[in-house]
Amino acid sequence: MSDGARAATGGIAPQSLAELDAAVSRWHKCREEIAPDDEERLWRKLRLEWNYNSNHIEGNTLTYDETELLIIHDRVAGAHPMRDYEEMKAHDVAIKLVRDLSAAERPLAETDIRELNRVLLKEPFWKRAQTPDGEATRKWIEPGKYKTQPNHVRTRTGEVHRFAEPEETPARMREWVRRFREDLTRTDYALNVGVRAARGLSIADSDDLNKEISLFVQGKRARRPTRSDLEALDEIYRLYVWPTIERLDAQFEELSELFRTYSAMSYVQVGRPQENPLRDSSKRLLEPGPWEEIKEEVIVDSGFTFGDPPIGLRRTYELTDYCGESGEGFSLSVNVEWALGAEARAFRVSVAGRGVPEACHPIPYARLGVDPPEVEARVEIICRAVMEEIDRRSRPNT
Repeated sequence: MSDGARAATGGIAPQSLAELDAAVSRWHKCREEIAPDDEERLWRKLRLEWNYNSNHIEGNTLTYDETELLIIHDRVAGAHPMRDYEEMKAHDVAIKLVRDLSAAERPLAETDIRELNRVLLKEPFWKRAQTPDGEATRKWIEPGKYKTQPNHVRTRTGEVHRFAEPEETPARMREWVRRFREDLTRTDYALNVGVRAARGLSIADSDDLNKEISLFVQGKRARRPTRSDLEALDEIYRLYVWPTIERLDAQFEELSELFRTYSAMSYVQVGRPQENPLRDSSKRLLEPGPWEEIKEEVIVDSGFTFGDPPIGLRRTYELTDYCGESGEGFSLSVNVEWALGAEARAFRVSVAGRGVPEACHPIPYARLGVDPPEVEARVEIICRAVMEEIDRRSRPNT
């Protein structure tokens, strides 16, 4: 082949393109005639390679042989973190989902992508992050749901690389799915674009300018609020309410050994204080499952916005008839409450009717996701206040 001819084709010999087309044609023909056992053998190999390589890039510690033992034979070996095994199994389920989607006789949908994310990540988790001021914080990640907080990253040079804002994500995903469906109708799957680029020819699409203008407008558009009131309510519950209750329940179970009886009750107040609140003596009302039902049936159906009607969430702990060393029998009541007003949420704590100001704080909704929840610190303050009250009352002549 002459140098002039090679330059005219961007360095790609015409016979190599022909060989590529021929190889693709041979594969499609073979695929139609492949025996089930051979197809399964091929799929097993691809499945193993995909699982091992993808997870290894992300830091998974399983070796190739251990991956095969887990994925193919459902057995474990080695002393690795449990999360590494769980990640590998979840990734394998995701691969099967992708294969099923490729064979489905329907177009890809946004729900398919969210389901794939849910399968891969498996369960909610905390992720380390930084506030805009550079302070350490954490973000709660919900698999299968679009982000509700910004996830921009700081590069090694100190610059911030900005991703799509939370309010932009659903629209961008819809646009991506639309373009993906259009691409599937083309028979080239970007092959012609690659060939044109290799030959030094134009690779511009007719709608490139439209895409550029759209991105420009999105970048300059004034930022809208990143969450609705209901989304903020969910975030308050995930970041503050349930983590606090879960930790307090565990601590009060231990403290209850000093008393003859112990109980915990949950309240959800929708409306004015004089109205009867919802109460559950089994303390399950504010657990994740019942909470979702209450939120939908009571709070959402009332046309929820912060401050109208007012919302109060409370847990009351009753420690009755002290039976520890020294001191006469006495009882304690401990209340923790989240009062959700129009502009901010207020966290209030009282032990034996007296407030615990160190644990109380009003925080504007605008600070959600910015300040760390500090649940452990507040639980410690509450428990120390309870222990101090028990110690004071159990002393002789007090």
